[in-house]
Amino acid sequence: MILLQTDSTKTVSWIKEFTDYTTPVNNIAAILIAIFGGLLWSYYKRREIKYQIVGIRLEAYLNSHKAIWGLLKYLSRKEKNDSVFIWNPNTKLWRFNPVMARKFNEELNKIYYTDGNGIMLEKEIRDKLFEIENKILKCLRNLTPGESGILEIKNESVCDEVMKLKDSLIVDLRTLVSKKGMLKNS
Repeated sequence: MILLQTDSTKTVSWIKEFTDYTTPVNNIAAILIAIFGGLLWSYYKRREIKYQIVGIRLEAYLNSHKAIWGLLKYLSRKEKNDSVFIWNPNTKLWRFNPVMARKFNEELNKIYYTDGNGIMLEKEIRDKLFEIENKILKCLRNLTPGESGILEIKNESVCDEVMKLKDSLIVDLRTLVSKKGMLKNS
């Protein structure tokens, strides 16, 4: 405590006098600071939760598109173990693998419905997937009973349409994922 001597030899406690007036002000300031701090914390907490939700949605979006990307292995033009349609450069004919066609449809149903990835897909992706599926199912329906193994396709336009849809699907997947900011190079 600082004491000052005045001319009248009366001792005055300036600090006591000052604190008598400032104590209510200090209390009000402390309450206002606490309220402001609580509001600021609440604001940032809500913002953090919002960003977490956005992050979860983006992750689900990316995972669904990655799952669809995995289906593209069945639609390769080159002869691979998983190819539904196989281009034979020697005969210049398309061949059809019904076993892989069925596996593609099973995998599509699993990814789209069972795993729930269809919820996060854009309309243009869904439309192209189902168009590809319909064309493959059409090829399966055209099989005569007893046919098995890899078969030559008489209607090559179906294969060409599927390959065009696949190429368009690749572009759409890359474009949509890059719009969400998940691809650096597209």
